[in-house]
Amino acid sequence: LLRAVAFGPINALRQSDWVKFDAILVAIGLGEVLVNLAMAESSDALPNITLIRILRLARLARTVRLIIQFRTLWLLVKGLMGSILTMVWTFFLMGTIIFVFAVLAIELIPNNTENMHDPAYNEVATTWFSSVFSASLTLCQMMTMDSSGSIYRPLAEKDPWLMLYF
Repeated sequence: LLRAVAFGPINALRQSDWVKFDAILVAIGLGEVLVNLAMAESSDALPNITLIRILRLARLARTVRLIIQFRTLWLLVKGLMGSILTMVWTFFLMGTIIFVFAVLAIELIPNNTENMHDPAYNEVATTWFSSVFSASLTLCQMMTMDSSGSIYRPLAEKDPWLMLYF
């Protein structure tokens, strides 16, 4: 609209294909509003014009064009998009390893008959390793080193062989 006021409606449309594209989208949007106002009284006239609404999404193509102009930003986005498959496989591999070690923890830690009568060991074992889900969350917490000492210290003091596990 500002270009049309500044350069005149005809000269504004001659400047760029993107300006023409925006003008077409605005005209389609205005047409949709007029059709909706005309159809507000009758409910059976035309179905919703969703195709016109989908065309508005084509404005995102303009955003992509602007991203390409910023070479550094484009290189970062391209690098992230190229590494998505690697990140997915890393996530899958880490999830599998955590799951296997969670199942191993459920078998090793709460079912230890030698340390079952120690209240500190028993409390940590039943709190943090009672199910596969809680053991997986505990191992994720240990992987990020989020106060994991309070979890493995009571266990390792009573059963030093668990240090090989942790």
